[in-house]
Amino acid sequence: MPQPSNPRQFVLTHLHQLQSFWPAVHDADVESVHDARVATRRIRAALPFVFDAPEAAAKELRRVGRALGRVRELDATDALLTSLEQKAPDTAPAINVLRHDLHERLNRERRRMIKALERHPRAIIRAIERGDRLARFSSIWRSWRHELREHVRSRAANVREAIERATAVYMPNRSHAARIEIKKLRYTAELAVAAGLLRNADVLDQFKKVQNRLGMLHDLHVLSVALAESKVPEHASAQSLALASVIAAELARVQSKYARSRADVLAACDACVRDTGRAADAPGWAAAAIVAVPVLTAWYLGGPGEELSTQVRIPDPKVPVPDATSGVA
Repeated sequence: MPQPSNPRQFVLTHLHQLQSFWPAVHDADVESVHDARVATRRIRAALPFVFDAPEAAAKELRRVGRALGRVRELDATDALLTSLEQKAPDTAPAINVLRHDLHERLNRERRRMIKALERHPRAIIRAIERGDRLARFSSIWRSWRHELREHVRSRAANVREAIERATAVYMPNRSHAARIEIKKLRYTAELAVAAGLLRNADVLDQFKKVQNRLGMLHDLHVLSVALAESKVPEHASAQSLALASVIAAELARVQSKYARSRADVLAACDACVRDTGRAADAPGWAAAAIVAVPVLTAWYLGGPGEELSTQVRIPDPKVPVPDATSGVA
């Protein structure tokens, strides 16, 4: 399967993947829900650079992502409970109380998800393939390569700031904020790598590793709050205290691993800035000026009843034109 080389191809590739996950998602398959959620994140990261993508498609993908996300978070908590039970089997009575409440919530959210995902992704695929002709014409003034490079650098700056705030001392809100910024940079960087604008693909592994560690911290924190708020029977109170200790120990262990990797994340951010800054494109206005005059003239002379053509002919093929249609993926 050929690798996508521009935002439109990237979006369509992952939309087709999302479509392939759809039947298993409706069966609430844990891995398929996870994979579908990741696919929506990748699509949403690339969609701003498909300049003729309808806003309705972006809204629908946000809605799909939220429905999948609610179930995925609970699936992750369920898997974490199983892992803790294997590490500390003596805490099983307290874990069973948490699991009972969790499964009730999970079943409700799965039903909500299935109802929310009745519309098939093929409608989004058709919308992206068709695009918007007016937006496609206006995009000749823009360069998706230039904007993507700028976006990667901006995301890298946001991650640097968030990492510096999320110190070696565990602070739940700051750690969660850092996770969100890393996630945004990771999926934007994936698009830049696919498009050949970011050559250092190793940074993706670094972002994924730290994102997973921060995700584990978040899941452990959510579980500790749930345990504190749960109504554990009196006969299981000792096991509840033991489980709280196990969760606290896991938090400390994962936080230590995250703290050791902060420097690596900052280095990866620097690599993104260096790599995307080597050959920054100018916005497409200069090239747009070359093609806009004949196009507008033809449209004007053709009268209001004629459709604006998207096929532009360059009079002199010997004259190089810098990325004139870069907004049209």
